[in-house]
Amino acid sequence: MGPGLAPLACVLGIAVVWVAAAGGLWWMPLPVGLVVGLILRGGRAIVAVTALAAALGWGLPLAARALSAPVGKTASVVAGILGLGAGNGAGAVVVVVTLVLAALLGLAGAWVGAALRRLVVPPRPTL
Repeated sequence: MGPGLAPLACVLGIAVVWVAAAGGLWWMPLPVGLVVGLILRGGRAIVAVTALAAALGWGLPLAARALSAPVGKTASVVAGILGLGAGNGAGAVVVVVTLVLAALLGLAGAWVGAALRRLVVPPRPTL
């Protein structure tokens, strides 16, 4: 697909992950990544779109919730449970790890999608 499709895929991916996460479908970065891997060509575009869509799809609602709810305190409690300590920015570590997890979940789906695309559509011959 054309290079103009990547920004559109990223925006749509963010929206789908955001809405799905609001409905409790936390695993939605995986199928979004799968679709991105199927429709986009080029490893860099697939990785960038998928990682951004997944991380922002989880991160933007988290940031919006932080405006009205004690997200930092909750993250600090989770950090304490994990043994990271409750202070010294441990809550921020939990938030960053959460966003990295979203990106990895999406990238796993993108890898499967790209592999399936290569099985169904033969690669273009190079001259």
